[in-house]
Amino acid sequence: MRKALGLFIWSYLATLAGNLISLWYSFHESPVVSWADVFYLASTGLVMAALLSFPMVRLTRLERWKLGLDGAIVLIGGAVAIWYFTVRPTASAESDPLVTAVLGFAYRSPVC
Repeated sequence: MRKALGLFIWSYLATLAGNLISLWYSFHESPVVSWADVFYLASTGLVMAALLSFPMVRLTRLERWKLGLDGAIVLIGGAVAIWYFTVRPTASAESDPLVTAVLGFAYRSPVC
């Protein structure tokens, strides 16, 4: 439990750092890609690591496969929905579709 809660604390600190950087940019300039993005994406990864590090009961080999497949199905389904409703329309409306698509997909992940 201590490891998972520590990762949650680091995630919240990364979000705080991203918010402070975004606040600074709001007073000076407003770039599409900024250093705040690094902290926001790190926060997402830290939350995922925290959730996966909670202690679980010992699983058999078949149960581990089932858990992995269930997680993959949820991840793929969420990615398809995010792509269809968010990234695709945003990318078709903007001038630089690659940057917009990557940022749109990163910020609208199922973890957030």
